[in-house]
Amino acid sequence: MGVCDGFTTAEVLVIKGRGVSLLGKTTATELGVLKVAINIAVVTPKAKKMKQQYPNVFEGIGKLKNKKISLDIDPTVRPVAQPYRRIPFNRREKVQDKTKNSWT
Repeated sequence: MGVCDGFTTAEVLVIKGRGVSLLGKTTATELGVLKVAINIAVVTPKAKKMKQQYPNVFEGIGKLKNKKISLDIDPTVRPVAQPYRRIPFNRREKVQDKTKNSWT
């Protein structure tokens, strides 16, 4: 498959009926559409070129319209509350300041 000047070989799953296409991190990186640095995702010039080439795909607020998605949940599985995540020690003071300011 190819996008702009990037090409890669990827496994493609074809399903019967209609479905939403997904592009994984590995394939997007190999195509040059996505570059990932240390905890930072960068939009490359190729991605900007794609946005210019297909503007109708990238407009709006990101809501999927005219598509009903179902979330299959096993009713036999009991829900579990996730434990509270502790705030890193070096950020506690800033968090306390922000919470004090937001409530006053």
